[in-house]
Amino acid sequence: MDIEIYLWLTVFAVYFVLTPALVFLQHERLHRLRWRRRERVLKRQGAPGGSFRGDGPAGRIDGFIVEHRGAPGSVKVVVVASLVLGHMFIPGLFAGLCGLPIYGLGLLSIPGLVLAARIYNNAFGLLRCDREAARAARELQRFAYTLNVVVLLLMGLVATVWLHPLLVFTSVYAVISMIHGYGLGVAADAIDAARDGAIPERVSGVSAGARV
Repeated sequence: MDIEIYLWLTVFAVYFVLTPALVFLQHERLHRLRWRRRERVLKRQGAPGGSFRGDGPAGRIDGFIVEHRGAPGSVKVVVVASLVLGHMFIPGLFAGLCGLPIYGLGLLSIPGLVLAARIYNNAFGLLRCDREAARAARELQRFAYTLNVVVLLLMGLVATVWLHPLLVFTSVYAVISMIHGYGLGVAADAIDAARDGAIPERVSGVSAGARV
């Protein structure tokens, strides 16, 4: 029994952790230069002259434009989550087949399988900072919200007459999918900002009300 548990844990770790991580690292490195983000930084200088050795006094607030390469952290998190959730396609297929005899619940897996396949494929577009990937991410966000609201309602109705661990698993997964849907919207906004050349502002060592 211990060997079987160890084997299943190994399979789980390889399929849901190691494989998505390797895929992410490979493609993030490949497409890192597609992301070029500029940010304006306000910083109070600690010595006379400031960073450019001018005549400014100590305490002067200077603004700098800093360029970042690679996707922002929020996009990377969404991409990793997309890869992991996309790997739910095969387990979801088996779960759907097992759920068919249970009030036909397995039929709910069909749109879920479509969602898993689409978010997996879209993850690579997000890493490439593609406009089309941003548009698709917003579509997938709406799809995920609609699908999972329906799933949660159905799970609640079924739970009133019949309780099963499958209901709990499906409900928890639906909530995770909705959270991921929100993240897709964040990633889409980040792509649009990068493509439009938006320059957000970050304050470093300056009081909240200070500006130049």
